[in-house]
Amino acid sequence: MKKFIVLSIMLLIAFSTILTGCNLNKKSNITEKSEQITEKSFLPENVPNFIGKTYTALKKEKGIGKENYIEYNSKKQLSFVQYDEKWFELDKNLKASYLISDDDKTISGIILEFPKETNRNELAKHLSKYLGEKREYASGECSSYHAEWKKDGFIYSLEDFGYLEMYINKDQ
Repeated sequence: MKKFIVLSIMLLIAFSTILTGCNLNKKSNITEKSEQITEKSFLPENVPNFIGKTYTALKKEKGIGKENYIEYNSKKQLSFVQYDEKWFELDKNLKASYLISDDDKTISGIILEFPKETNRNELAKHLSKYLGEKREYASGECSSYHAEWKKDGFIYSLEDFGYLEMYINKDQ
């Protein structure tokens, strides 16, 4: 049940982003404390170091990022924290949003936002070097492209909504 709730929250965030036409970093209630920019490039083998870990452990490793709070039942809750980071040895930093479950404050997933000028086909080819063979899906109502990779117990889902995002979650 807990996994279902976490996945529901992640889908709700993704769909609300799509429907409103906003990126996650443009949502209201973002409290910026300090933003760490990392020189290290994260790869798939780093994902288990984050997903499932506590937010406290993430802060110890990365520092404080941009924290986004939502109001739920008249209570302010931490929804995600965002860092500018290198991933998959790409030239530019990505916005990496670490989704935080409200019940136990663990990292439940990661959303990577790619720069607007990123070429989708070149990116998918580049990602396949690290993630293996991709599976492509028919374009959906909201996205013009959807590809998915499975590696080491995690799903990497790349979607094009006019901007490219990758959702990283545990494989159920």
